Amino acid sequence: MKLLYRTAEWHELAKLQMHTDTSLQLLTELTTEFGQLLRQFRDLTCSSFTTVELPQETATRARQKKKSASSSTDGPGPLLEATAQNTEGTSMC
Repeated sequence: MKLLYRTAEWHELAKLQMHTDTSLQLLTELTTEFGQLLRQFRDLTCSSFTTVELPQETATRARQKKKSASSSTDGPGPLLEATAQNTEGTSMC
């Protein structure tokens, strides 16, 4: 329940149109706590569930891989390609 509350609190602070020094300090502290809560959720809750990729997700991944392999070399650049490769297949659970 704490994670849900902190998510809403972080979202509210992040969406402020005009920040003060105090709100920025609070947002920084809350971001740190929020990250810790997410890692705690991952470690405690996600280990209790066995997850698999859906057939649609597997097909989409295969299409994306095929498309990226057949695309020309003047793509988005090495930084974006490395980022895409690092995020492939990551999830909380």
